[in-house]
Amino acid sequence: MTNLKGVSPLIAVIMLIALTLIIAGILATFTQNIATRTISGSQRCQDAKVIIQGATYTASNNNLTLVVYNYGSIDLNFTTLLSYQNGSIIQGPYIPTTAGDIVTTIVDAFSNLDEVTIKSVECSGTIQDLLPRTFIRGLGA
Repeated sequence: MTNLKGVSPLIAVIMLIALTLIIAGILATFTQNIATRTISGSQRCQDAKVIIQGATYTASNNNLTLVVYNYGSIDLNFTTLLSYQNGSIIQGPYIPTTAGDIVTTIVDAFSNLDEVTIKSVECSGTIQDLLPRTFIRGLGA
């Protein structure tokens, strides 16, 4: 007969509780870091404001001159989305802006352009502006 010894039930329970507490501590730290980053990002985006001040389409060279005003207190970068009447959406140029500045950008576009949208890279989903066809000079209604 072999004399096998194992861990006593009391020590096994203590080890399981310790392991559970260690895992809970790791998860708590991880979720706290995510929450802190999310809150600081949303607080930063509260100071972000932008508007497309105007746009002019030139048919001779298919250029859309876009005027963007960052009237917030933080620097922002934007992606441009061009929506056409046939339903297609094309990503236009990237527009870097400085707080308080007006930026003019020239975009290659076609006459069936329906609307132009700019979306913030840093504050995605919250800071954006849209200019419909009827407000783009040179395209009309």
